Amino acid sequence: MENERTEDIHWDEITPYFIEQAMDEIDREGVPANRRSRVYHLEARGKRYPPKYVIGLAYKRATGETLAASDFGGGEGGANDTLRKLKYTVVPNMERIEKTVFLSYRRIDISWALAIFEDLTHHGYDVFFDFNVIGSGDFERIIVENIKARAHFLVLLTPSALRRCRDAADWLRREIEVAIDNRRNIVPIMLAGLDLGAQEIGDQLSGKLAQLKNYNGLNVPSDFFPEAMQRLRDRYLNVPLDTVLHPVSIAAQQAARTQHAEAVAAFADKPVLGSGPRQKSMEELLASCENKVAVEFFQQRSYMPTNKHKNALAYRQGGKIHWYVWPTAAGAAVLQINHFKDDEAIWSRLSNPQIRLRTSVGRANLRFDLISSSDFDLFTQNVEKSPVPTSSWVKPQRVRAGL
Repeated sequence: MENERTEDIHWDEITPYFIEQAMDEIDREGVPANRRSRVYHLEARGKRYPPKYVIGLAYKRATGETLAASDFGGGEGGANDTLRKLKYTVVPNMERIEKTVFLSYRRIDISWALAIFEDLTHHGYDVFFDFNVIGSGDFERIIVENIKARAHFLVLLTPSALRRCRDAADWLRREIEVAIDNRRNIVPIMLAGLDLGAQEIGDQLSGKLAQLKNYNGLNVPSDFFPEAMQRLRDRYLNVPLDTVLHPVSIAAQQAARTQHAEAVAAFADKPVLGSGPRQKSMEELLASCENKVAVEFFQQRSYMPTNKHKNALAYRQGGKIHWYVWPTAAGAAVLQINHFKDDEAIWSRLSNPQIRLRTSVGRANLRFDLISSSDFDLFTQNVEKSPVPTSSWVKPQRVRAGL
């Protein structure tokens, strides 16, 4: 329906002078969310402006009269025609919904990262997730290319995650800066009660990172993780974008596929250990365990301190946790942190000798299963009865310091 006020508007009062002033105001103060254009945009100064909002601001400057968005149209005889007559370029938006995501995080928050990765992947998103520690020499070739190749950039933030960002060489800082420079749809995922508006947090956001405070972040409480993920998908990622996505090299594509496959495999080895969204408790895992030897093993050790992990036994040596053990349907799963001398030879005597290598924070870890009574005896002998000497542990080599 044609707008009633269109014929009463004095379009000839609007000149390039007032259009330029309107764009100056937008450059200073931005565009209100309810005045953004989804159909057309004005191209000027190397930027894009909503035509109707520009005309509204220019008309007020020219005549002193305020025009509501409902007072005039954007097409023939309206904002777009007026701008074109003044030799401005108005073109249709080429925006689209993209389902490509780059996930940026600190290694200490890997449980959160894995859970978010799993949720988005399940809902059809293509997520780049640096799960298995990409070497520093590959930052430009792998990390930067994959940020540029994805429309959305999720950065997981906790109060501790930002502390090292004062360092210009910090990995997390560099990833955020690349996303800002390439105009990705940046969504700060705020964990552990992080408040970007807090004074102590704001002091850590120097340089380009100060822009993070201008983005609409998503709080993710651990008790409402599914609800937060639905909000992320429906409100933060389900937005039309005109972002230019850059092609990536074959090497970067291969790295993305490898990281994706390893993250999928890791998530299959539930439960994910560490702080993060709620995982099943030890009691819930034992209830689904069908191995009587395993159930007895865990029940006898229910007194053990669990280092704040409610779903796994944690074995320490020299003040460090070296083994996590948790129930599975068939028995027990073991994650060994780092290597000790002859460990693979010892664990190869298990009834299921398949040992999988996992890497995290520069360490080479082992993942294996305990099924038979002899498996549990072997583990008990080498971990509880005759602990591995501290001198036998291999010193971990950090390959990606700063994450």
